[in-house]
Amino acid sequence: MVKILSSFALVLLVTACVRTNLTSYTDPQIPPTFQLGKTMVFAGSMPLAERIPVESKFVELLDAEGIEAVRGVDIIPPTQKMSKEQIAQTLMDSEIDQTIVFSGYQKSLDSQYVPQTYTPGTSYSTVNVYGNTGYITTNTTPGYTTGGYTIKKPRFSYDINLHDARSGAILWTASADARGNAFADADGFAHSTAASTITKLKNDGLIKSVNKPESRNTRTSVPCTTDPHFC
Repeated sequence: MVKILSSFALVLLVTACVRTNLTSYTDPQIPPTFQLGKTMVFAGSMPLAERIPVESKFVELLDAEGIEAVRGVDIIPPTQKMSKEQIAQTLMDSEIDQTIVFSGYQKSLDSQYVPQTYTPGTSYSTVNVYGNTGYITTNTTPGYTTGGYTIKKPRFSYDINLHDARSGAILWTASADARGNAFADADGFAHSTAASTITKLKNDGLIKSVNKPESRNTRTSVPCTTDPHFC
């Protein structure tokens, strides 16, 4: 029973997580009064399994800041080939002010081998005396082996540009490096990159919250606390 509870606790503690770190640069011509307007998030360089969660999470978190946002897949469908002129017209018709565009997306796996370790069993004895005779009972718990497997941790790199939708000018640019643990999935990556990017945009003065006060947190990565083997 103790082993079962310990295993269950380990499952609870070891959860999916992704850390994202950003390095950004803001165009010096942007006025201090700039405020992000209606924004389209376009992660077209990603496979759909990651693109859709990323765009959706950005829209959700921007909405929490009081900023209207739309997913790129909803107004520039991946099933349609559109010219630059058609895209520009679509953005104008949708009243988009800025676009957040991902590019240079790459994903790789870092492998780490966990060596096999054997933990021997333990024995204990009890003595029972009946009259002039003593009886010794010995109980032994079996040993067990851990490790002997390979952990694969995803790593993501990409660039993010904030464009003016009308002129196409780059207002803000950032390079990102994200690392996940062995349990990282598309949803964890989406939350980390969206939360970290929005925090960075706020810290750089491009997002001024409408629905709630601006956060004083300067962290630009989502922390991950798990077993060091996995994260």
